[in-house]
Amino acid sequence: MEQQALAELSITATRAGRVDALPWKQGDRVAAGALLAVLLTGDSPYARVYLPQRHRASLHEGDAVQIRVDGVAETFTGRVRALSSEPAFTPFFALNQKERTYLVYLTEIQLGAEAGELPAGLTAQALLGGDARD
Repeated sequence: MEQQALAELSITATRAGRVDALPWKQGDRVAAGALLAVLLTGDSPYARVYLPQRHRASLHEGDAVQIRVDGVAETFTGRVRALSSEPAFTPFFALNQKERTYLVYLTEIQLGAEAGELPAGLTAQALLGGDARD
């Protein structure tokens, strides 16, 4: 009977990973559907960057991109795994021609195995076309 109760109250991750955050303490009452743990999974991290509008037409899923991470001397190579079709934060129909150049698109770039030891949450920059504004 006690073993069954323990099994019902135990949580097992569906895949291997590293625990990033445990927002609850032992003994806390947790609401149904609440987030119990944050796991970092996979062999390599990804960079979430905002792509300037002027580069949106030339970048596609699968393209190689160089990534510079603050505090790390080496530059990493990654591949675009997701590229938003909608601009972030600002509706495109409310802007004039000059203001449209300020639009950005959320882009996720999967880094290679050489970036596997980078901690989550570091600031990263995608190097696109050598433009200092990128």
